[in-house]
Amino acid sequence: MLADALREFYLYGDEALRRLLTAAGRVTPEQWVMPSAGGQPSLRDTVVHVVSSQRSWLASWEGILTPVEAMAWNLDPAEYPDAASLVAEAGDVHDRTMRFLAGHDDASLHRLLVVELPDGGRWASRFRWMLLHVANHGTQHRSKAAWMLTQYGQSPGEIDLIYHFDRLGEAALAASSKA
Repeated sequence: MLADALREFYLYGDEALRRLLTAAGRVTPEQWVMPSAGGQPSLRDTVVHVVSSQRSWLASWEGILTPVEAMAWNLDPAEYPDAASLVAEAGDVHDRTMRFLAGHDDASLHRLLVVELPDGGRWASRFRWMLLHVANHGTQHRSKAAWMLTQYGQSPGEIDLIYHFDRLGEAALAASSKA
């Protein structure tokens, strides 16, 4: 049940990010790169960070990079001149994440992962906690991006989890009425 819930949470995160990127496609180039209120990162930097963070953690979980290497492997926001330029990268990270999660069941999510740190220390966490952290981290930054988009007159609409489930329910109802 936990594995299924995690997959659903990552599906929700992808839907919310796609809604943000669609809305971000309507902002001006200046709004895309302008620092937010209080000197916070720009809309571009915020959404690139969401994709980059998930990509880094995933590379670690897949064993492509060590956890320490993965945390230093960041996308360069300057390589994304507009929201459309980030769509393919975001889609690739989502697809890889879903393939990765498909290979896990509840039992595999309870293992303890230990990371050897460059200073000789160690950090340990349950795998499920790492997966939940990354999904929740995305929620935090997507909400910041949604706020910025709303300030720019380009609200992405409702991106709360319950609205994701509502949209799934509406789609299932529409499909069943056509059958």
